[in-house]
Amino acid sequence: MSTSVIQVRVDDELKAQAGAVFDELGLDFSTAFRLFLKKCVTVNGIPFMLINERNRDNSQPATADDMSYEQQLRLIEQSEDDIRNGRYSPVSEAFASMRKEFGI
Repeated sequence: MSTSVIQVRVDDELKAQAGAVFDELGLDFSTAFRLFLKKCVTVNGIPFMLINERNRDNSQPATADDMSYEQQLRLIEQSEDDIRNGRYSPVSEAFASMRKEFGI
């Protein structure tokens, strides 16, 4: 199989940060980028959510992909607190609400 060379320009700080992540995973830049490209082909798109922050409707809940680990942990802790204090709905009510909202 023939190969092609791809050059990408990034700022030094981003390169260093990404390099540290790749080192932790035992990857070099070429392997990491090749994995990214293969995942793009597998999912037929970008393998993560792209969000235009300027147009984002902040009334909609964020997905886990949008949150840092600390934000996810706070949300879990808040959910646990809600359960301990009786602030929750049975699953059947939650599903009924989703069926009604989404017409399914």
